Amino acid sequence: MTWPDCDVCGRPAKGVAGSVLGAISFAYCQECLIHNADVKSLIEFTLNDCGGEVAEWVKDMTYYENGEYRSVRELLPDAPTRAG
Repeated sequence: MTWPDCDVCGRPAKGVAGSVLGAISFAYCQECLIHNADVKSLIEFTLNDCGGEVAEWVKDMTYYENGEYRSVRELLPDAPTRAG
């Protein structure tokens, strides 16, 4: 069976699983699973919907952008600006 590309980073996926953030499934690669990464747009939606008031386990998640895993904490309203 051929899996689609990872919805988080675009690499070849290992399988499809439900997101911990809601009732939706995405394709994930092994690296994104190891890094507890999820789709950035879903994380942004969750933060926006909750006004940034989310559980610590959500803040501990990551997303993939520009070739690196980044902390969800960087997306919070009071997060320091990151250069680059």
